[in-house]
Amino acid sequence: MQDIATQAGVGKATVSLALRDDPRIRPETRRKIKEVADRLGYRSNPTVANLMAQLRASREPKFQATLAFLNASPRDAELKSESTFQNWLRGAKERAHVLGYEIDYFWLHEPEITSVRRLKILQSRNIRGMILAAPFDESSINLDDHILFPGFASVALGRKLVEPSPHYACNDQYDTAITAMSHIYKKGYSRPGLVISEQLDRAVEYRFSAGYTSAQKIPDAKTVLPVLYFGDEAAFGNWFRKTQPDSILTDKVILREWIKKLPGGEKVGFVHMDWDPTLTDWAGTNQNNDKVGAAAVDILIGQIHRNESGLPPFPRSIMIGSTWVDGDSLPQKNA
Repeated sequence: MQDIATQAGVGKATVSLALRDDPRIRPETRRKIKEVADRLGYRSNPTVANLMAQLRASREPKFQATLAFLNASPRDAELKSESTFQNWLRGAKERAHVLGYEIDYFWLHEPEITSVRRLKILQSRNIRGMILAAPFDESSINLDDHILFPGFASVALGRKLVEPSPHYACNDQYDTAITAMSHIYKKGYSRPGLVISEQLDRAVEYRFSAGYTSAQKIPDAKTVLPVLYFGDEAAFGNWFRKTQPDSILTDKVILREWIKKLPGGEKVGFVHMDWDPTLTDWAGTNQNNDKVGAAAVDILIGQIHRNESGLPPFPRSIMIGSTWVDGDSLPQKNA
């Protein structure tokens, strides 16, 4: 690093900051220093990088940089009230805090904030990387916002984004469905059904329905029921009368009210696919969304330590498994 500093005509501290893409160093200076580093064959030392990360984590919070948490959904206030989103954000903040970073929240669709203006805001706040909380109703973000990516590390949270395509962290929805189905069978049920939003299933590349279908191929499963994509009460009633499930895997709490009006509905077990502590009498799968948020931060800070920015040529993913929670909605069959 001293050799680089000598040839670039700067101090060693400036070299250190420039190689970490610190926005306090002017872009042209960073570019010049990186060119010198490349010419000299400089490579960062992973052992030292790891040691520095541990030292930062062990200190009292003295934030070295800021990460942006971008809500990429057209919804803002409504989405922030949902437990899944709240746990993503909480997990991300807690992990960032441990590693010496702080998080600023932004809404990507805030009126009258252009992409150029947003870029200037991120730069002025010493933002090093972006977490995009990916909406389940869209697979992409506004093309104008692509100007945000070249200068920052980035990661999608909650699902894979198609365009642009950063690294991403999400729940393993396939595993979530497999886990739920295995416990349904253990409880003695044999005709499980899946009722889910088609929009949600499509957003996660049909991992929920794929896991549900795959689980029914085990030897004990005698019947495979068709998936019902959530609609209105009449459609649910028709599906129930036709298929006669003895248990239902879903994320729609309203179904337990609807089924009370149907003959035999009182005997049906229920499993919630996105369980949280507010669902006190539900059995279900806890998607560990706080761990998903933490994983997104780990991906992001890893990029920052490796001086990576912009969209990766080969996006990587971390998928977090779900945890089973027993509840009154799925009693032991014939108990």
